[in-house]
Amino acid sequence: MQEVKVKAYGLVNFTKKQYLITQTIGFFVLLTLFLVAIKYDFASSDDIILKYATTGIIVIFVLEIFETAFMLMKFKKAEQSAGQISGDQ
Repeated sequence: MQEVKVKAYGLVNFTKKQYLITQTIGFFVLLTLFLVAIKYDFASSDDIILKYATTGIIVIFVLEIFETAFMLMKFKKAEQSAGQISGDQ
């Protein structure tokens, strides 16, 4: 059985496994940036980019949650249309 591929970002075709690996790497990169921003207290910085870095990272986390949910729905729909899973799950 061939794996279903879904086009992400309008550029790249991913299998579900490839997409989840990419999201996991992105999550850990964002988590590392967030922990660095917390540790060095960027909120008290005079530089406007550093001042709002923590807030920006939190916003990106939330957007990534929505993107992942959307993409997983696309994968489910593609798998259903390929006949790989039943629709009553």
